[in-house]
Amino acid sequence: MNYSTDPFRDRLQRLLPEAPETTTWAGTAASRGQARRMRAVSSGVVAASMAVVGVLGVQWLQDVREPLVDAVPATSAPPSADTAPSESICAIESLQSTATLDSVNEATLCVVSNGRLRAQQLDRDEATALIDELRDGRERSGSSEAHQATPTLRLHDNSGNGVVILHQGADARWLLSDEQGEWLWTPTDASQRTLAEAARVAEGDQSNEELCTTTVLARSSTESLTQGAAKVWLCSSWRYAPPEPLEGGRAAQFVSGTLTRSEECVSQPADEWLIAEYADGTRERLTIPSADCSPGVGSLTTFRDLLLEQRRATDEWASIQVPPFAKPCLASEVDSFMPLDLDRAARVLVCTGEDGVGLPADDRDRLVSELQDSASLVAGTPPRSPVRLALLWPNGERLWLRDGGSPQTFYFVDHTGATHQWRPSPVLQQILERVRITGR
Repeated sequence: MNYSTDPFRDRLQRLLPEAPETTTWAGTAASRGQARRMRAVSSGVVAASMAVVGVLGVQWLQDVREPLVDAVPATSAPPSADTAPSESICAIESLQSTATLDSVNEATLCVVSNGRLRAQQLDRDEATALIDELRDGRERSGSSEAHQATPTLRLHDNSGNGVVILHQGADARWLLSDEQGEWLWTPTDASQRTLAEAARVAEGDQSNEELCTTTVLARSSTESLTQGAAKVWLCSSWRYAPPEPLEGGRAAQFVSGTLTRSEECVSQPADEWLIAEYADGTRERLTIPSADCSPGVGSLTTFRDLLLEQRRATDEWASIQVPPFAKPCLASEVDSFMPLDLDRAARVLVCTGEDGVGLPADDRDRLVSELQDSASLVAGTPPRSPVRLALLWPNGERLWLRDGGSPQTFYFVDHTGATHQWRPSPVLQQILERVRITGR
């Protein structure tokens, strides 16, 4: 197996630390007559990670060791009579199995959800069928294989002793390393459905970030998705993808109508990928790798158009609320994939440090109004200068206004990549300068 270090592990590590305090956005949205029912839906900045291609390593596992230990019971002692084996089995960090397939009779799936390791133990009949299938159907691995840190499948006896550990690989096959060598296993359709159902129970309200990087996959491809998808999520390593998926007919339309024909050749700076979910709960991944010219990227324009259509058909997307992300003024991604409705911006932060200072409602509304009225398109690509203002939406979308070279000038990049310049009025300049200096 390939245990090389993931160069983006620091951003993946945000899946596991302590969850930030959740802020209610409804009050700020209501001040402009746009109060909407809010429901908590975990989501987050999509990790800029080679987890797209499944490369995670020993160093990453070591880096997240303490959060993992905090997330599940310690394994220094065997489980007590009151503790189910699944509660501690996921915390075992060994990269090589400590038992053989002949000595196990239980199966536990381990996933990440809401920053914590979660376990779902299969029932005995399902575990028996899966272990028998693995014993008969595994194949020798001819070379080192890349694998993901999660999800993992842990096979053990009914006391939680002796563990056979399988990691899901980059191509959705499962990888096993034991004393006899390295193995690959491709589950049958029945086993894929079993694993998908276990994942559904364990994941709960898993965040978009976690779904994009750690979900259980039945298939992974760089060419196509199976027709008939019920949901399709967009994931990105370089911009904020929408937290909600295309659903129903629009998801099926996207898969059947855009991924089967030649698309305009467009370059992109880093990987993006799609996760499709089907009626039986199984999921597939289609990776659109970074390239000088990637024909698959043209499909993403259609994804955006269909999602805009879906948003116009129902206002439910506006009630999605995600926890505010840490250090919002330390921008590292291009802004949002979707076009932004400035009137729905819930908060405006003046960036005086990592977190920024929120503008009062009246000043926020003045800024949004001026930005709508006086921002203008400019040619060229601006430098990546520091963020001075951050506009935040309840569903996690955001817009950063960067330093334009003077206190009177800002610029931002929209969802199409176009650059806009904006100069606030003298009155608003004084307000922003006061907040920057005094912090209030």
